[in-house]
Amino acid sequence: MADIHDAGLGQSDGAVLGTARRPRRERPNGSARPVFDLCVIEGPDQGVTFTVDPSVTSRVLLGRSPTCTARLSDPALAARHCSFELVGGQLRVVDLASGTRVNGVLTTEAFLVGGEVVRVGDTVLEVTVGGTRPAAPRAASFGRVLGESAAMTALHPILAELARSSAPVLIEGERGSGKRLVAEELVRLGGDRGAVRDERPFVVAERGLAPDALAAALFEPGGLFDRARGGALFIAEIDDLDDAGRRTLAASIASRPDVRVMAATRGAATPGDRDPALFFTRLRLPPLRERDGDVPVLARRFWAELGGHGRMPDDFVPRLVEHRWPGNVRELKIAVQDRILHGADDASVDVAATLAARQVPATTAEPDPLDKVIEGDLPFVRARGEVVAEFERRYVERALERSGRNVARAAAASGIAHRYFQVLKARRRP
Repeated sequence: MADIHDAGLGQSDGAVLGTARRPRRERPNGSARPVFDLCVIEGPDQGVTFTVDPSVTSRVLLGRSPTCTARLSDPALAARHCSFELVGGQLRVVDLASGTRVNGVLTTEAFLVGGEVVRVGDTVLEVTVGGTRPAAPRAASFGRVLGESAAMTALHPILAELARSSAPVLIEGERGSGKRLVAEELVRLGGDRGAVRDERPFVVAERGLAPDALAAALFEPGGLFDRARGGALFIAEIDDLDDAGRRTLAASIASRPDVRVMAATRGAATPGDRDPALFFTRLRLPPLRERDGDVPVLARRFWAELGGHGRMPDDFVPRLVEHRWPGNVRELKIAVQDRILHGADDASVDVAATLAARQVPATTAEPDPLDKVIEGDLPFVRARGEVVAEFERRYVERALERSGRNVARAAAASGIAHRYFQVLKARRRP
């Protein structure tokens, strides 16, 4: 049985593998990618085999949910118990339910090469290598979704396939990873012939609304669903909807084929696990730290888009590559914009310090607006409106200040649509 390459092995059966280390092994063939088989050798579904084939998909979810690719009937499994993902020539297993063992060791993540035994619930799977598939040519982008890393080039053909579909899509990804941009491009490049269709409506339900307010905005006559007719409705955070709202959404999806619904979430848990009637095709956007080689590519694109003069400074790229980018692509774009606007002649300036400095709030002798609202004893809905209005006013003013009063740049740096930024800008006027 093959070893699992992790420092945690050799501990007791109760040990947890907290950090998996990628085994230093070459792919079986430089121009081919392995196919892994997951065969159930013990449990209610004994004899069933699932295949992780790079020509079909690079990631398989296993669990009881009807939305899982590898769906099992074992009642001891979670709705989404774990995932298996091809990374180079290995198969990465990631626990999603605090109950996955590899070769008897409880693990959060491990890299498999074939021959391992994985226990989930009352089910045991044997991992074997079933052959190889030739590596297909990979596109460097999907519309404005750019990336030359293995993680992104594997995603681009999937996006192209989704663009030809009208199925609802749930996009999972960390803050700033580009979920809205992906949704916009799925609509813009959608259609049977892949024609660019900028005229299609793209209506956004912003995050942060209370469940009842979001449901009203979506489903009331003349609301967002009606405005998205003939195009797409993008829900920025699906978990802002409560159970009743998700049921209404499922019914609306079934009855409104003229609206394509796309939603996003920062977490792995999705409404489809809690309500099988709400079915989404799932798409995971990798964080920037998993996109080897994409930071320089994206930085040069942003430098050109944001009006940088000439070639990006040679001393800037190494600092960008060294940063881990917890804010992902959006944070990288802000860092490039800062360099364009303010320059950096001092070689000691680094990206981390610049971004950290941006988080320090300006001091003021004025009373805090939140305290003023709370002390005003206003009804809840009105008080919340006052706080949101103050936040929007400050945010827009700060974004405009940092962009040199350029609305397009301010909107891009804020990660929101230009038109919506114009709406926020108009609201701040007395």
